[in-house]
Amino acid sequence: MSSNESLPRKELSNASNTNSVGRFAEQAGKVERRDSFDSAGMLRELNRIRRQCYGCSEEVQSGGCTANGRTFHKECFKCSNCKKMLEEKFFTAEDQPLCENCYKVDDKTCDVCSKAIAGDCLMSKGKHFHQDCMKCSVCGEVLSGTYFTAMDKLICEKDYRETEKSCSDCGCVISGPYYTLDNEKVVCEKDYKKMLGNCERCGKVVEGKILKVSGGFYHPDCFTCVVCKESLVGVPFSLDDDKLVYCSEDYKRKHAAMCSACSQPIVPMKGETSAARLRALGRDFHPECFKCEDCGLVLDSRISGSECYPVDNKPLCAACSRNRQQ
Repeated sequence: MSSNESLPRKELSNASNTNSVGRFAEQAGKVERRDSFDSAGMLRELNRIRRQCYGCSEEVQSGGCTANGRTFHKECFKCSNCKKMLEEKFFTAEDQPLCENCYKVDDKTCDVCSKAIAGDCLMSKGKHFHQDCMKCSVCGEVLSGTYFTAMDKLICEKDYRETEKSCSDCGCVISGPYYTLDNEKVVCEKDYKKMLGNCERCGKVVEGKILKVSGGFYHPDCFTCVVCKESLVGVPFSLDDDKLVYCSEDYKRKHAAMCSACSQPIVPMKGETSAARLRALGRDFHPECFKCEDCGLVLDSRISGSECYPVDNKPLCAACSRNRQQ
């Protein structure tokens, strides 16, 4: 009886084993379904990607080269700047290949010692520095933390606070250029320009080189003759009542007596300092323009037969004067 009872237990055990085997079969089936993906094809695809040229995106069939973890056709491996083909020696900047010449272009030079900078550097206003070369222009200490730039000089915070100045006019702390006046007063650039005034010609603030003429200020480039536009710096000039500036010749032309006959100014010839002027009949004439209105004879009381015999205040020679009076 005991042996008969043991059979069901074995059957139960066998059933359990059968179920276990069945579960294993199911799991194995799942594994088989997962393995049904074409792993060989995937490997071929990954290999194809690895053999894809980084330059042209075409597959590298044979040969080729590898740089920076990327594959290239030999003819596609070029300098990223000048596009020259790279054959042996090359350099890398920002993960891009460069030839030796283009790599040197990017070399940085220290603005203080003028030596090349290898590795990290400091930069201020477009200038590069070795860390040990970037020093305060006042105390000479290497700059760390906050620093300032004044008159294109680097200054540590401590020295900047000690040397900063306030404008004597507006009272503001001066953060840029400043000017020291004859009375030792310090003024900011804005207030200094106010003191200078404006150019009499262009109306803009006068700074730098200044010409002061009769209480007015001029830029050197603005100090020209209003007529001929020639520069009057260092040469004789004249001012009229309206403060307009003239060269000597144009001033004389403007203010000279006008010839009653030809309507031209009576001024000296070029290179001469005086001009002959004849005053007759209440008018001014060039001597050569004082002629008989009828026959054109040049009239000159110093020459016999050339005297003036006016009729109705018109210059005439003796013969023409008689003819008009007949």
